[in-house]
Amino acid sequence: MPGKLISLYCKDKLILSENASTSGEHTGLDFIPGSTLLGAVAAKLYRNLTDQQDQWLVFHSGKIRFGNMYPTTAPNVRSWPMPLSYHYIKNTQAIKNSRLTQVLDLSTSSDEQQSGQRKQMRAGYITEQGNVVNTVASYQLKSAINYATGTAQESQLFGYSTIESDQWFCGELTWDEDVATNHPELLSQIIQTLTSSRLRIGRSKGAEFGRVNAHVSELSDDSQLPDYLNSSFRLFCLSDVALRNEQGDATLSISAKSLGLDGLATFDTEHSFVRPRRYSPYNSARRSYDQERLVIAKGSVLTFKIEDEKNALTPALKNVLSHGVGLYREMGLGQIRLELQPLNSQRPDFSAAPHLGDVEEETSDDSTLLSWLKQRARKEGLHSKAEIFAKLFFAQLLEQYKNGRTIAGASNENPWGPSKSAWSQVLDQAKLAKTDEQLLQLLFTGESPLISSRSGGKIKQDDPWQNETVNDKGKFISLAEWLKEKLITLQNEQSLSLRLLLQLVARQAMAETPELGEKSPNQRGPQS
Repeated sequence: MPGKLISLYCKDKLILSENASTSGEHTGLDFIPGSTLLGAVAAKLYRNLTDQQDQWLVFHSGKIRFGNMYPTTAPNVRSWPMPLSYHYIKNTQAIKNSRLTQVLDLSTSSDEQQSGQRKQMRAGYITEQGNVVNTVASYQLKSAINYATGTAQESQLFGYSTIESDQWFCGELTWDEDVATNHPELLSQIIQTLTSSRLRIGRSKGAEFGRVNAHVSELSDDSQLPDYLNSSFRLFCLSDVALRNEQGDATLSISAKSLGLDGLATFDTEHSFVRPRRYSPYNSARRSYDQERLVIAKGSVLTFKIEDEKNALTPALKNVLSHGVGLYREMGLGQIRLELQPLNSQRPDFSAAPHLGDVEEETSDDSTLLSWLKQRARKEGLHSKAEIFAKLFFAQLLEQYKNGRTIAGASNENPWGPSKSAWSQVLDQAKLAKTDEQLLQLLFTGESPLISSRSGGKIKQDDPWQNETVNDKGKFISLAEWLKEKLITLQNEQSLSLRLLLQLVARQAMAETPELGEKSPNQRGPQS
């Protein structure tokens, strides 16, 4: 399938609304929809296309498709929505070091027995290497301005859920073969529009939000289709899918016929995982709402059974895989992939998947620590200084948990140290603080600090932050004192945001639950 790989770098925070409602708390998307990219290109290119047929071909026909942009670890590295068929055993570690482990794919027909309660993985994105990526988001509280006085408007407080800046998103721009043959100049204009100037997307893009840079690279065709299918096959929804029934109405009734595969297979409801979604997008060019869409959500897994013994890959299925299915394909909907690898067994294995590449050694005048950090950044695709130090910080935190568990003689059956709820409180304070100084005050030195250190403040009884560990100099200190020392050191020696750093560390601690120790999956039974 011809096309280009588009990588977007966020210079500013982005506001991308999940729905067009104007009341209630604002909820935002954690990805950049293809419709947003299409709109950004149309704002610059539509009027320059004087031929209405060219306008229709580029923006309305579905022959040129602007795909969704999903968060990724580095430019030119694609990611997909987490398959809804992925599950893990409750109280086990499904994600370790940002990679999938202990995952079950329940869309397979295997009846392999596994003790424990299964829990669906409903969030996040996954790269080809098995790296789990989550969009870093925040909430911005604003107040309307009274222009007569220049002060805040009375009772006019509102907020935005935003995607943080300094993140990469990656997606595809694809087109039909006849477009490349007959209209190569139109494709050149689209790519030039993407790369020649900085784009602005999302809401409030006239203020401090919305600037992105686009990078275009070649799209490698890694979706080699087999000549024959197994007795059953699965279709993975890379994006939302909007189907219509024979009367032209929106439908969630999935069948081979609704996907253009009538006579090839039957829909297997037992091994399929489907989530619906309903929304009405707002079209800023027309200043009105588009028709309400009832769609099958991205990440859904559709399983089909072959009806006869002729399992050859049919032209109808090839057409669906190459050109998408359903409506609104020009803005990224309807993108489907066959047997997303390694979604081919009940236990997806990413252990053999390549990492993002080895880092070549190079000589420089940088310190050993800074050189190591730069190499780690290039290897893992980290372009935020806060993210780099958060990785290092969390590794040191895990070491403190390990040291403290050893000192206390705590077995893996007994939790040690601050739990998920404690780190959740730290995350809330990091979001609340307006400055790094205020954050340190909220955590350690205020009237009612969240974390009491022995050097000041009242010690709470059975406070897990007071558990003893060992610092870098071999001195016995509490975990609270260790955390305070580390944050103050970073504040003095490094120019970075402690608020963002602690948000990243707290999220990772909540996800990986280090207080449970290094416990194997068979040691953890279901909790009552």
